[in-house]
Amino acid sequence: MNITTHDIQLKQGDDTQLRIRLTHKNGEPFVFPQVERVDLHACINKKVVLRLSSEEGSILFLNEEKSELVLDIRHDMTAEANWETADYDLQFIYTQGNRAKRQTVLQGIIELIPDYTHI
Repeated sequence: MNITTHDIQLKQGDDTQLRIRLTHKNGEPFVFPQVERVDLHACINKKVVLRLSSEEGSILFLNEEKSELVLDIRHDMTAEANWETADYDLQFIYTQGNRAKRQTVLQGIIELIPDYTHI
């Protein structure tokens, strides 16, 4: 699988669920059932400003093949954010033999749209 680029827009302070379907260039689903964990980090100047993980429940698998994911971004993750754009990538973590391995499958930019109504 090649790394797919996908930019994301988020509204600051909103609860957002984004469904991601990972596919090969020919449109076939990317099947990776041995994935143990998925992490997404968004960074500005190498400083993490948003962190999601399947271990914490903010990334959910929708099927056994682990080719469909939901990014569950809670309002409190961005409510106090003071950034406009951040680079991100999403990595699968899996074990092959005795070694933990990582594979980046998605990358892009997250644009944070400012919130004007504070409740």
